Amino acid sequence: ASALGSSDHHRATSVSSRLGIQQKSLNLPLLPTTTLGSFPQTLDLRRTRREYKAN
Repeated sequence: ASALGSSDHHRATSVSSRLGIQQKSLNLPLLPTTTLGSFPQTLDLRRTRREYKAN
């Protein structure tokens, strides 16, 4: 952190120009979403879900 200078706190391009470049290169939808995938499920959780669905 001590090696950072005042120029390290400013970008060379504006937000709008960076946004355009990112949109072109990444081709993301307007509101991209991400997912973590499946979470591990314990046997107790599976049993509870099964019982809930049965009732």
